[in-house]
Amino acid sequence: MSRQGRLKKLDVRGTGLTRVKLATGAPVVQLCLPDTIEELFLEYLTKLQDSGLVLEGINNVRGYRYTNCPGIDGFAMLERLHQARLNGSGKLERFVLEIDREDDGTLLKKYFDYGTYTQTGAVDDRHSGLRGKLTLTKYLADEELEKYAARYPELTIKQPPYTMIEFDDSVADDANVSNLDNKTGYKFGNTYKMSGHVNAILSKRHRVLAKVTRMPTSRKVEIAGQQVEVNNLDGEMTYFPLHDESSNFYADAEDMNDCTVAKLDGSEGDWMMYEPFYWSKGINDYLNNKKYACYSSYPEDEMPPVPEATVLTLDAIKETQGGWLGERKIMSGKPTLKESLYDGQGLFGM
Repeated sequence: MSRQGRLKKLDVRGTGLTRVKLATGAPVVQLCLPDTIEELFLEYLTKLQDSGLVLEGINNVRGYRYTNCPGIDGFAMLERLHQARLNGSGKLERFVLEIDREDDGTLLKKYFDYGTYTQTGAVDDRHSGLRGKLTLTKYLADEELEKYAARYPELTIKQPPYTMIEFDDSVADDANVSNLDNKTGYKFGNTYKMSGHVNAILSKRHRVLAKVTRMPTSRKVEIAGQQVEVNNLDGEMTYFPLHDESSNFYADAEDMNDCTVAKLDGSEGDWMMYEPFYWSKGINDYLNNKKYACYSSYPEDEMPPVPEATVLTLDAIKETQGGWLGERKIMSGKPTLKESLYDGQGLFGM
């Protein structure tokens, strides 16, 4: 049927066919297939709805391809085929499906062992068939991410944008810290462990010898009514990393035995730590006595996503009728915003 560009209805139930190839973009509104079908290709059938797709059975389907059929839930069909295989009745071996979803990594594990098809339609059992974009809600270790990236070469896998750390100010204990990324720490009743973006950031920290090789120029600015001299950002510092196993050697070789002995007498610089670039933000939930620190190891040219919000400047708030209350402090431990405002004279409220 690959030449029938005007085909609208096709009913081949009971025929014993194993494969049906339809014309790209055919205006099909009803497609009825037998339970002997082995290759289920739903591609560019823009008029076909779920109600118009009738399958006598799916247990013989070995190959599944889905592309641009907006009326068909292609992912739900893949799940049905996968479940049939798990039950022992299905035979799915390979598939192609483009997705744009959020997931904790379960999908990557679930479909890891399936094969796929190449762009030319050839069988490819070295890779699996998820394509498009998958945004993770749980951070994966680098080794695990590399494994999945190799198996799903046409799928962009994005790590969660942040690792979030919670501090519970209602608990008078320095151990009131919880890692919401891997569910460790005070809130979860176990030992706090670093993970995710924090681990990624710390792995890029290194001891170095560093020295100023060009002094910055300076300028005067007014701070709190005083003229203060501050440095400009045109200075230069040169540094060289020390070996992670021993600061007595420069990291100029992988094996410490092949490294150059470092001069730690100050003649080649001071002992410092290289701090890599990272994104961070803090949240003060004072009504609930919680503080949150969010860290992201995304590169400098890729800011993590932020919630849509209207940002008001102090000047804009002052111009709003009733929007500005002067001489107030925000106090913690109050149930509402109104009750947390304090005028400094023993009175709360607006």
